[in-house]
Amino acid sequence: MEMWNSIDNLKSASHALMWATAIFAILAASATGIRYYVDRRASELSSLVRREHEVELKMQVDAAQREQQEARDKLSKIEQTVKGRRLSSEQMAVLTVIARKSCHLLSIVNVTAANSNHEAQIYATDFVNALKAAGCKADLALPIPGLTPDVMGIHIGVRDTKSISLAAIELSKMLNTIGVQFGFSPIKPDFFPDSQFVLVIGAK
Repeated sequence: MEMWNSIDNLKSASHALMWATAIFAILAASATGIRYYVDRRASELSSLVRREHEVELKMQVDAAQREQQEARDKLSKIEQTVKGRRLSSEQMAVLTVIARKSCHLLSIVNVTAANSNHEAQIYATDFVNALKAAGCKADLALPIPGLTPDVMGIHIGVRDTKSISLAAIELSKMLNTIGVQFGFSPIKPDFFPDSQFVLVIGAK
């Protein structure tokens, strides 16, 4: 109790408390500043992690979309391979109209395909039906031996590619009109020996 009865002691205590208060105030201010820095840094790191996650997620989404598109492209190619060729209703209608004007020049149109190629035979039948609808003489002919299965695409088979008959030229104009791609090809003497030309439907 002697301490509280001494002016000098009280002044010393007061002085010490004043400094302690100042030091605590400085420490409190420093702690507030440090806390602000820590909070801001934590927020920056959180934003950085979120941006990195978003970038990584976007890359994964882009990769998945590319894989999906590649799968669709492959499926489309497979479908096109499996799907049989056919003349559209519009192509058949146009072929019938233009053939009607040229039937007198064609005599008979023999259309052939490989005996083992059902898809090509169905496609060949479309040409035959359209020509018949125009009043032309046409027939799906499958002689034995006939067209070999290794023949690809559509051809107008002729005896001599340097001297193509008028009938074969008329047929080529019809195919061009309906957008069917073809070529002129020479045929052997024993292949439809009685015909000047043959419409050959090869494999896809």
